[in-house]
Amino acid sequence: MTSNEKPMTKDIFKSNDKRPETNDYIYISSLNHYDYCPTRCYWIYVAGEFLDNEYTVEGDIIHENVHKVMKTTRGDLVQLRKVHIYSRKYGLTGFADLIEEKAGEIYPVEYKRGRRGDWKNDKLQLCAQALCIEEMLDESLVVSPSWLDHKSQTTKDQQPTTISKGFIYYASSGRRVEVVFDEELRRYTIETIEKVRELMESGIKPPAVYKNKCSGCSLYPVCLPKEEEKARRMKIEW
Repeated sequence: MTSNEKPMTKDIFKSNDKRPETNDYIYISSLNHYDYCPTRCYWIYVAGEFLDNEYTVEGDIIHENVHKVMKTTRGDLVQLRKVHIYSRKYGLTGFADLIEEKAGEIYPVEYKRGRRGDWKNDKLQLCAQALCIEEMLDESLVVSPSWLDHKSQTTKDQQPTTISKGFIYYASSGRRVEVVFDEELRRYTIETIEKVRELMESGIKPPAVYKNKCSGCSLYPVCLPKEEEKARRMKIEW
């Protein structure tokens, strides 16, 4: 069943007592960090280290502005912001910046501070949100899968919900980019979930490898990739 056949509801997120214990779940945002840099993911989610710079602060401000109003309705467009989502199947938990329902179609919208581009780490984060929303829409805890108050029970005959697309809004460009959740992206997202879980369970830090993007990373003073590479070379020479 496609997303336009099963309307979304605020009631999906009401049943706090039925939500899973998420102590062993991984954060959706960790997938983005891992794909960008596995070592950064380690420092944030395993070692518990985080530092701000102008980029992270700008990102925080953008998200604060997005989350100021939790729900808005304009014609047939309904928007729900900062929604807690999860997946029991994949062991994921986190927040969707924005979930929209328009003409019966449901999709997540992620906000990013930078310019639009073909950023796979952003796409897989959005795809992970779709996996969570699909599962939540199909769960039996959904009492009323509609923005309205009418009852609608999920039956065994219903096909699984499929969210076909989502959007990423890049603040610097001021435009949305459509992301299609095809089989390749879904497979890549699931593979990344498995890699992040392995990292969490092992607790082993991936080697730091200096790249141009390291200069803009807020964790550069903690990671010290150039220094680590130098130490590795010296160890080999000895």
